[in-house]
Amino acid sequence: GEPDRVTNELPLALAPSVVAIVVSPPDAHDNVTLTVTVKPKAWQTQKPVLIVGDRELAAQPIAVAITETLTFVAKATGLPTGPQWVRLRLDGIESILIDRTKSPPVFDPSQRVTL
Repeated sequence: GEPDRVTNELPLALAPSVVAIVVSPPDAHDNVTLTVTVKPKAWQTQKPVLIVGDRELAAQPIAVAITETLTFVAKATGLPTGPQWVRLRLDGIESILIDRTKSPPVFDPSQRVTL
């Protein structure tokens, strides 16, 4: 018959993972579209950012409540060329670029895209 009590709350930050990236060739307006599959799924209220090399790209608005696919559009001339490391940031939490299961730790090759 006692009311519920909440004590010792702790936040838990869950890092997103980039599962796959598809890069489209530049369109007639020199825009490149990067379609990123993420895990766990992103919520419409979250603010996704894709970091390609040293460039940050904001995601296109999320049209559904929850999705595993995010879309980023940028001018091809503004992106770095060649192989680039990518990180996904959701609400300030970044995907993990380092594979710590290896000794010594290495960059995760699945987190690389060629532009």
